[in-house]
Amino acid sequence: MANDLVESLRKDLRFLQLQPGSGSTRLGQAIDLPTLRTWPVSGFPLLIAYFDQTDHIELVRILGQRHDVASILGSDPTLGG
Repeated sequence: MANDLVESLRKDLRFLQLQPGSGSTRLGQAIDLPTLRTWPVSGFPLLIAYFDQTDHIELVRILGQRHDVASILGSDPTLGG
C-alpha cells in the first residue's frame, strides 16, 4: 500500500510538472488564494495543493480529501490566507 501511494504521488507530481495548469483553482479561490491549485492523488483520497511557478511547482501540502481542506489551508499563516 505504501509503495502504491509513493508511486501514485510520483506519477501525479511528474504530470503536474509537465502540465502545471491542470490543477483546479476552485479551492484556492474559495480561500482567497486564487493561484493555489489542487490535484487528486490517483487511487487515494488525497489532494496535492500547490502553486504553479514560472519554472517549477511549489508543493504546499498533501491533504486528506475527507478533512476540511479549505479550513486547513485557509488558516495556514504561511500561505497568507
